[in-house]
Amino acid sequence: MRKWLCLLILACLLLCACGKENVPETESATTEVETTQTVETKQTETETVTETTTAEVISQETETTEAEPISVKEAEHLGILVTRVMDWNYDDTYEMITTNVSYDQIHLSERSQKYEGLEKAFVALNQAAEKTIHEFQDGSADEMLESEETRQFLPFYEHARVYVKRADDRFVSLLLTDTSYAGGMHEFKAWSGYVYDTQSGKQLTLDDVFTSRSLLVQLLQEELLANYDEDLFFMDHIDESVEEYLEESASFTLDPDGATFYFNPYELGPYASGAFEVKLYYDKYPKAFVRNDFASAGDYTIQVAEDEALRFRDGSGKEKCLEVYGTPGVDMYDQTELTLMLDDVAVKTGQYGYSSESYLMHTNDGKNSLVCCITMDNDYGMIYVFDLDGARPELVCTVDGAHFDRMETDEQMDGMLPTDPEKFALLRRCDLLSTYSYREPVGLQDGKIVSQGKVFEIVRYQEEPLVLKQEMSFSVVNENYQETTKEVFTKGTKLFFDKTNGVDLVYFTLEDGRKVQVQVTATDWPMRVNGIDAEDVFEQMFFAG
Repeated sequence: MRKWLCLLILACLLLCACGKENVPETESATTEVETTQTVETKQTETETVTETTTAEVISQETETTEAEPISVKEAEHLGILVTRVMDWNYDDTYEMITTNVSYDQIHLSERSQKYEGLEKAFVALNQAAEKTIHEFQDGSADEMLESEETRQFLPFYEHARVYVKRADDRFVSLLLTDTSYAGGMHEFKAWSGYVYDTQSGKQLTLDDVFTSRSLLVQLLQEELLANYDEDLFFMDHIDESVEEYLEESASFTLDPDGATFYFNPYELGPYASGAFEVKLYYDKYPKAFVRNDFASAGDYTIQVAEDEALRFRDGSGKEKCLEVYGTPGVDMYDQTELTLMLDDVAVKTGQYGYSSESYLMHTNDGKNSLVCCITMDNDYGMIYVFDLDGARPELVCTVDGAHFDRMETDEQMDGMLPTDPEKFALLRRCDLLSTYSYREPVGLQDGKIVSQGKVFEIVRYQEEPLVLKQEMSFSVVNENYQETTKEVFTKGTKLFFDKTNGVDLVYFTLEDGRKVQVQVTATDWPMRVNGIDAEDVFEQMFFAG
């Protein structure tokens, strides 16, 4: 009996072993990291199938096999600081500006400086930008002064900008644009993409991200022809143009939802055709990527570059194309009105300004919003929020007298970019007792900007303390800015600026460390404190206007 049972168990084991030999391996076991050779072999096979695109082949394979799911991970948002440096050459002989240049410098904020390798990479990028801009400035200034003809035109200029496409604890991706004019009939604009591993600071190459260049040629060519008119390309050899582009000048960013390739003028078509962009979504083309975890889960922001055709998916999964640009004002020489183009639908803000800054913000509830800031006369700002998930962009809310968190001086602008859509900062206009602006933490909720506090840090104000001209009664507050007692303060008491609610309260610190609350009536002029003209209460006040 025991011998028969042993023989039965042995037979079962042999049967299972034979069965395993005949069961094909699943795709998840064999294609976690597919080799270039395997991809090229499959590519050759698809070329023999008539009227079937690479995208369709990949889609069919995904449907018929048990593909490994795209892995996503909640990411920590990085603090990114950008400084804009502006300069120009001025010639006294002809009383003219010969060259006008500006360039962005990028750094990590204090809370993200633990990524030392990434900060070193930023320093190298900044040095390269500064060197390039100064070489242009020196060379073009001499050339312009030597030529009588060029003096009839606008000054030579070059402006280098940094746009943050992704900033989390896994990857940082930047789009650099360079707009220049050095004589001739038109300016020239070039686009460059950079991708960094956040942990190490290493810059990632094509081969670090994509499985096969030959597969990329097919995918890029098909996406280009699907999204642009054929007449825009050098059609006789578009495949050769794409191959050459990948070999010599490939430029891409690693966005939260896919990789975007940027083609500069002349690379695929004449200058009049402009630049081209192709987006390869991680989940649409999983076999194009060496890893299945490039996607970012949860919320994120993508900074929208000027003249960019940004592709994204709305809440229903439909792909849309977004462009944000300025259009000249009717009676204003150098001011613009912000225009938002979503596919074929255009919406204008109706507000003119000198500059604009825009972000696509994707929140955890799946909503996609465009948050724009226009800077107007006297440094006045307006924030607009548009819902991008409907058939047309809808204005959801506006914030009056606000900028993104950028401090301004005469020669540069510094500020932390809003990399986290559910927690970022605005600089709010504040004209209360010699204050100018305060920093307000906000976030997007249900597509609207919602404040995340009631008492805010004053960031621009009169440097000297206010001094009482007469005896006054103020409320003393605790560390939570709640009223405790009311006291009378004598003439000559110094009040140092601390915080504000932005509406009618300013909080000051006294020389002994205590804090007081001063209520302001600012609905009419003059501004009043305890019913008295503020200028009769304090010495040396100024008003922001």
